[in-house]
Amino acid sequence: MKGNEASSSTWGTLRSKEVTFRSTQCNKIGAKPPRNGLSLTKNMDEIDVDLLSSESSEKKNEDVANKYQPRINKFQGGIYDKPIVLIGCSGAGDELNRLAAYGSADSTAQRVLEQLEENENTAEMNKSSDKKNTIIPSVGTDTRGSWVLSYPDLEGMIKNKIIDRSNVIVLDFDAPSFNLNGGENEKKLMAHLSSLAKSLYEQDDMLSIYINVHPEEGLMSKKGSERRASLEKEVFRKYSDYELCIKNEGLDVMTVMAQKLVQDQVEETESDQRKDTKESSVESLDELVKNKDPFDKMLSVDSEEKRELLDSIVDGQYSAWDGIEWQLRRILARAFLPPAIPGSKEPTHNNAHLTMGQNTFFLSLSFPDVMDAQPYVGPMLEDVDAMELRVDLLSCRDDHFEVLYSLQKVREMCRIHAGRAPMLPFLGKVIDDAIPVVYTVRTAHQAGVYPDDDEGITNMFDLLQMGLRSGVEILDVESAWDYGKVDLLLSKVEDRYTTQILGSHHVVGEQIPTEEAVGLFQKCSLNGRANAAKVVLSISDESMDHQALNASNIARLLAKKEGRPKIPHWSDSR
Repeated sequence: MKGNEASSSTWGTLRSKEVTFRSTQCNKIGAKPPRNGLSLTKNMDEIDVDLLSSESSEKKNEDVANKYQPRINKFQGGIYDKPIVLIGCSGAGDELNRLAAYGSADSTAQRVLEQLEENENTAEMNKSSDKKNTIIPSVGTDTRGSWVLSYPDLEGMIKNKIIDRSNVIVLDFDAPSFNLNGGENEKKLMAHLSSLAKSLYEQDDMLSIYINVHPEEGLMSKKGSERRASLEKEVFRKYSDYELCIKNEGLDVMTVMAQKLVQDQVEETESDQRKDTKESSVESLDELVKNKDPFDKMLSVDSEEKRELLDSIVDGQYSAWDGIEWQLRRILARAFLPPAIPGSKEPTHNNAHLTMGQNTFFLSLSFPDVMDAQPYVGPMLEDVDAMELRVDLLSCRDDHFEVLYSLQKVREMCRIHAGRAPMLPFLGKVIDDAIPVVYTVRTAHQAGVYPDDDEGITNMFDLLQMGLRSGVEILDVESAWDYGKVDLLLSKVEDRYTTQILGSHHVVGEQIPTEEAVGLFQKCSLNGRANAAKVVLSISDESMDHQALNASNIARLLAKKEGRPKIPHWSDSR
């Protein structure tokens, strides 16, 4: 789809296992001119702009009150100066601590606390280079036994500027301390870390990211899996703003090699014994990793095939973890941006007139499995500025983890082809390979397939919240639903996120008057809170092919007249 401030559009549709492009740009070169050389002039002449303005006067005051207002993102770069929190349960790859250590010097909370005790002079402590780039675990052990980090300790260090945004607080609910002495302190540690997570999130407004490690793929301990299941909704997601999903990317090479050996053993068994063999092999995976004999045997085989296999495992795991670190950098870069202000044309890196304005294009990805699109990603991205992920079409749409992981896979596939990606500033550098994603959950009566009964709409808004947690660039919000639900979503965006909002409406199977189409553009502004508006109309013949474009122009004139934000419009007549 093409965005144009005077309203035009180009659609590209990608269907399962085939690529087809359908252009319906309403003012594209080569399009048939409207009959009698008119661009629906008759319809426009019949429209009384003043009448439309008075009909919308009930909303006018509310819209004007919501017009461009300067806001500051609480996590904005140059303003936010507190530690970042990583929360979750690590798997076999110690994912939370490894992500916290990325680009930082390794340290411990105990060392920081000891420094605090030894330095009574806060000014000297502030000058100490040791305070920078430190990982702060929340639980651990030392020569004196187990210790936990208390909220007052952290609060004091933050207040005295001893720790800041260069520090990372790790709340790992499967840290080794949980399993000491048969896990006798497990419940106390769970309660303590849950309370600490709540305080850091609600009282200190810290930027918190849930590192969601898949329990099976990440080889999480049995107890860790149980804690993850019991705490995910009420702690991990409740006290975090963003979420990063990890499968086996964090596993070391030896473990992946062991998995390969297990797989080979399974494949060598008779089909009627395969299940038993697999179960026994998986149970002994830890022993297999510790035992060097199988690996020595594998490494000693002098064959090109074995060498290529080993090289692929090493390169694959290195590349996979590098991709996870990139995903985290992108999330942080998005979190540090200034907020997206409707109607603003300020030269920032989060401006809808740049991402959804004139001469910008996006392509809709409609595979049930995003990996099916991999062969086509290169050609798809040659002339587009963003990729739309149709979440309602995903076969995994009811699985929270898989939806977010699929979105990460889309970003990963697009990285090497993202020639038109905008620059995303991050700590003095730029990320230039993150193609923007339009996150869409299209409902059944809006030209989609997601259920739109009461339960379906509730679930749809939950899916939109998931899009925010991924740090998505553009969130499509249908204007057809109860504004109370929309208001809750937008309030959360305005409070904690930098995502741009695209208000949308699709008219399916009927032709409506142009006056009504103008009203739809106004409604898609979401009371002045949307960064762009998109309206798709149905038409009965080609003489009406400029209806959406004209309705857009009128809506923009009304916005200017009434002092409401002028936002980019995407329109289409079909």
